[in-house]
Amino acid sequence: MTVNLGFCSPANCFTSLRFVLAYIRFMKQSLHSKCIIHIFSKAMKLHLVLFLTIILSEGKGFLHWLEHNLLSCPIKQNFGLDCPGCGIQRSIVALFQGDFIQSFKLYPATIPIIALFTLTIVHLKFDLKNGAFFIKLLYIAITLIIVINYTYKIFTHQLI
Repeated sequence: MTVNLGFCSPANCFTSLRFVLAYIRFMKQSLHSKCIIHIFSKAMKLHLVLFLTIILSEGKGFLHWLEHNLLSCPIKQNFGLDCPGCGIQRSIVALFQGDFIQSFKLYPATIPIIALFTLTIVHLKFDLKNGAFFIKLLYIAITLIIVINYTYKIFTHQLI
């Protein structure tokens, strides 16, 4: 049984894979590898900018697709009740659309979670003096926000 890989036969794919691995080994030994890595990183930045442009675009783009293809919550499917994380996907979509108030109403912990990820990345990159302390504070604050929000949903009968 052979698998049709389109333009690439299994033998050719194996040969090209060996070529790529040999090229990577050569580039690691090369003096110019930093230049090539720098060029690749610039290309990756360009791809990231293009990707974010598609996400933030109005109309029919990735954001439109995301709005209509959100993942369903397994707890809500099985038990009929919202879990403490229900609403974060819709909140992120609203945040991408620039609707901060709606994002907060859907899931109040979204913006602090994004701040936590950002602070964690900055702390890992630059080793901030009090970064670990602030990360712990954000974890505690986010946990409190989620618990308070879920408790509010319970007492106001908004779980269903």
